Amino acid sequence: MPNPFTAESRDARLSLGLGGFIDKLRAPESLHRLVMLAKPVTMPASDFALKAMLDTHLIESIVRGDYAEVYGTLGTLFGPEVTGGTRAQIEAAQVTDGTFGAKRYAKAEARP
Repeated sequence: MPNPFTAESRDARLSLGLGGFIDKLRAPESLHRLVMLAKPVTMPASDFALKAMLDTHLIESIVRGDYAEVYGTLGTLFGPEVTGGTRAQIEAAQVTDGTFGAKRYAKAEARP
């Protein structure tokens, strides 16, 4: 199977519009077509590229089991309210034993 990164020329250009940082990204034609098909119609290629970069970082952190990095990244980008509370509130939250509602159902079944 051919590798699009090495087997194709990078003649296609993805306009990223990031204002001087990366204006256009040279891409193989097959990857250019994939990006154009995969991104939402209303999302610019620049936002799609940035979102893909963030998604990759978060997914790699999750796979490594580095949840502190995931929490820190999301907190840095979106603020601490992304989790619905502060770390202290999350750590102090009550955790159920997994039988929530079981006693209620047991009582209902025990009725004659």
